[in-house]
Amino acid sequence: EVEGILSRAYAGVQACEIGVPLSTSDGRTVCIVLSTVARTRPSGEVFGVLAVGHEPSQQADSGSSGADCAADNLARLLDTASAPIFGIDCAGHVMEWNQKATEITGWSKEEALGRSLVEAFVFPDARPSADRIVK
Repeated sequence: EVEGILSRAYAGVQACEIGVPLSTSDGRTVCIVLSTVARTRPSGEVFGVLAVGHEPSQQADSGSSGADCAADNLARLLDTASAPIFGIDCAGHVMEWNQKATEITGWSKEEALGRSLVEAFVFPDARPSADRIVK
């Protein structure tokens, strides 16, 4: 089943709420619920799969859906990553800005959101090439 999940994800088919048994280091089996999504290049080529999981008890304890738990887990992972992570929309405006991006640049998430990534944050000499990549 896991191979099928990953194969479908590599084919660009998003999967939500799939129970997957995993082995622990002490030989036990635990079940997690996964949501998967293909990671794609701007050309649409799939180059990887992102899977976010949660224990079924998280859903029951919180009263939220598994998709909500997965989204919360992903948001927490991105925000606390040890690398700067930012997201932009199709026009190049910042939609996401994690804590490491704030630490490195000095710009808070609130200050960064909605601004043009290239115009506001890229050194002027590098803007032409950065603009070509973003657009």
